[in-house]
Amino acid sequence: LEIYARIPEGSRPHLCRSRAVTTPMLVGLLRPILVLPDRTYSPEMLRGILCHELTHYQRGDIAYKWFAVLVTVLHWFNPITRLFRTELDRACELACDEKLLRNMNAAQKQTYGELLITLAAERSLPRSVVATSFAIEKRNLKERLVQIMTYKKRGRASLALVLAVLLLLT
Repeated sequence: LEIYARIPEGSRPHLCRSRAVTTPMLVGLLRPILVLPDRTYSPEMLRGILCHELTHYQRGDIAYKWFAVLVTVLHWFNPITRLFRTELDRACELACDEKLLRNMNAAQKQTYGELLITLAAERSLPRSVVATSFAIEKRNLKERLVQIMTYKKRGRASLALVLAVLLLLT
């Protein structure tokens, strides 16, 4: 609770521990709850987990995931909806990682990557659970680790170049 209170964020979801989960996750659309597995954590590990899940909370990723479930339910017969949901999960995790990496130095990136490996070694969530989770499918782990180790901040010049190219294409 001390580490959770020290994180300088706006409003926060409720925090609880549970023996029923194996990976940290954010669940609930209207009243989100950050659920941690009932185990011991180092302060660095706990800070990484909390920052990750709070980033999902701030970005509203849980709402996107519920939208994907709604689309999947309405178009249950369409195989593309399963691909849509998988890609949305992947994009949410990569975008969350990227936001966190903006403020990390090399040592913090390494610690974050090690945390990903530690949590991915445990069982991940079944697809039926609608939640944001720190430990996604193991097949996407390599992509996330490569992003962590090769991430570079983009300057204003690169942003201007991208906008100019988009404007030209439009």
